[in-house]
Amino acid sequence: MTRRPSRTWGWIAFGLLSGLAVLRAVTADNATPTWRADPAARRAIFQALAVGEQKARADAARAFPGDPWSADDDFHNHEQRRAHLIAAERGLGLADVLRAIDEGLHDEGLHEHPPSVTREPLIATVPPCRPRPVY
Repeated sequence: MTRRPSRTWGWIAFGLLSGLAVLRAVTADNATPTWRADPAARRAIFQALAVGEQKARADAARAFPGDPWSADDDFHNHEQRRAHLIAAERGLGLADVLRAIDEGLHDEGLHEHPPSVTREPLIATVPPCRPRPVY
């Protein structure tokens, strides 16, 4: 006759794993990032990204004709790659570059209304996701 393992061992294993998960969650480092880029550097980062936005959006629109959501997704993929590159070039964290983008959009007033400068306005909205047209 073979002995079956007791259910007690299952509950003990479950309790130990749950305890380890709680311990890990409690001791995890969740500090806010330390910002290394000063306001002038963040403005320069935003300008570096904003200069190429219209070309990047046009390239994305050509890659996904008739599909604004996918074109926007492609543009943001390009923007993310540029953000990683700029962060590496300047010795900053990605959080600094993303903060520069967000602050730049806010400073430009894009969250409230389009800018009144002569250059092409930057886009701060997302097109709706619809089924893709057949290519």
